[in-house]
Amino acid sequence: GDIPAGMQAEIVFDVIADGDLQTGDVISADGWTFAFDSDGDGVNDVTVKAGSGSSGSSGGVTVIVPDPECLPGDVNGDGDITLADAVTVLQILSGAEADAPALCADVNGDGKMGMAELLFILRELAM
Repeated sequence: GDIPAGMQAEIVFDVIADGDLQTGDVISADGWTFAFDSDGDGVNDVTVKAGSGSSGSSGGVTVIVPDPECLPGDVNGDGDITLADAVTVLQILSGAEADAPALCADVNGDGKMGMAELLFILRELAM
């Protein structure tokens, strides 16, 4: 359908990437193609290449590859959910310098560390 001007919509989809990608890799804005099969017949009905129209992309897509050993909320990647993880998220939220977070610790799938992760960590610590 159409999305009225000024409104937002969330679009969720699976991505199949060619090549070996690691967490934190960036696919440049001119290195992707988006295609979809709107009627389910197995043939892509629409294909959009980077740079055509206004994609809103400003430099690339960061790839987040989940680590099977990673715990949601384990922001510092030490294998435990502790107060140190909460402190790291607070540093990120406040703009203070912080060590690079373990992106696989993302608990709500938004690709960043924020309030959802902080609340998750505090709930885990309270149990």
